Amino acid sequence: MVLRGRRAAVRGLTVAAALGCLLSLAACTTTWAPSAGPEFLTPSPRATASGSADGSGVEASWGKPTTTIDFATSRPDEFANRDLQPAGRACSPIEDKNTTVKDGVLDATVSRITDAARIKKLDAAARTAQKAAKQAALVSAQKLSGTQRDEAMKKAQAMPTNGCAYGAFENAMVGTQGRLGLATGKVSVRVKFPVDQGMHFAVWLQSEQPLGIEIDFIEAYGYGKGLSSGIHVRRQDGSFNSNGGKILKTEVKQKDWWSKYHIFSVAWDLKGFTFYADGVQIRHIDQASTPDNYYLVLSGLTSDWELPYLTNPSGSVPDLQPAQLPASMQVDWIKIWKD
Repeated sequence: MVLRGRRAAVRGLTVAAALGCLLSLAACTTTWAPSAGPEFLTPSPRATASGSADGSGVEASWGKPTTTIDFATSRPDEFANRDLQPAGRACSPIEDKNTTVKDGVLDATVSRITDAARIKKLDAAARTAQKAAKQAALVSAQKLSGTQRDEAMKKAQAMPTNGCAYGAFENAMVGTQGRLGLATGKVSVRVKFPVDQGMHFAVWLQSEQPLGIEIDFIEAYGYGKGLSSGIHVRRQDGSFNSNGGKILKTEVKQKDWWSKYHIFSVAWDLKGFTFYADGVQIRHIDQASTPDNYYLVLSGLTSDWELPYLTNPSGSVPDLQPAQLPASMQVDWIKIWKD
C-alpha cells in the first residue's frame, strides 16, 4: 500500500520525511540534526535513559551506518500512516494520531475508543468481517483432507463472530512502503516496550513482492507473554510458512526488563537471516530468498485473539496487572547498514 499523510510545517523533520528517507539510502547518508533556532530539541532524559543496551555489541562491528534516524534530535509533527485493516483487527482501526514524537522518541500507541456511536459502527462492521472470514476459512478447510483438514476446521470453527465484545481500540502503524527499499543488509532499533498484555508492538520489514518474506525482527506481547522473532514466507494460497518463535525467555520474566531500552537487530542476505538482541546473536534461520525490496514498519496493534488479555493477563510470572491504556512502544533510534 502507498503511504499517505498530510504535509505540514514542522520543526526539524516530519516522520513522513524521516521514514521516507530512511530506506532511500542513496539520499540519506548522515545522521539528521535539528535546524538552528529556538525550537530544536536536545536529547531528552527518556531518549537517553540508561538501559541494558548501548550499541556496543555486534552492531559496533558493522561500522558506520548508511542511515541513522535519531528522534532525539528532530521533532516531527506528521507521519506516513500505513492504512491496513484486516478482519482479525476489525475493532482496531489504525489512526494517524497514534504515532507521534515527543520527548525525543517516537511513540506508537494503542488507545481505547470511548465514543459510543463509533463503537456501535465498528461493532457492526466487525461482525460482518468476522463472519466472512470464518466462512472463507471453513470453505478452505473443507478442501483439505485427513489431519490437516481436522486441524483447519477446528481453527476455523473457533474464529469469533462476536464483534467488538472486548471494546474498540485505536492502533498505530507507520511504514516506508512506496520508497526505495533495502534489498539486503542490516537494520537495528533501540526500543522500549510496554509491560501490558492484550496487544503487540513490533518493528519489522516487509517484502514488496506478493509472495515475499516478512521479517519480524522483534515482536513484543507484554510481560508474561514475551517476545518473538522470525520470518514468514507467504505461500500461493495466502497462508504462511513461518520460522522463528519466542526469544529471551528467561530475561523477559523479570518485570524490570520491560522498563529499559533494548537494541534489536537483523542481518540478512540471500542465504539466511540472523537476529540479535542487545548485541548478542539469538537466532539464525537458513532461508534462501530471491532479490527483493524490503520496507520498514513500526506498529502497535490489538488483534482480536489477544483482546481478552487486556483485562485478564496470563503467564507464569508474578505481579500481572490488567493493561493500562494508552500504552506505547517508544523508539529511540533506527539504524540501517546497506550491503
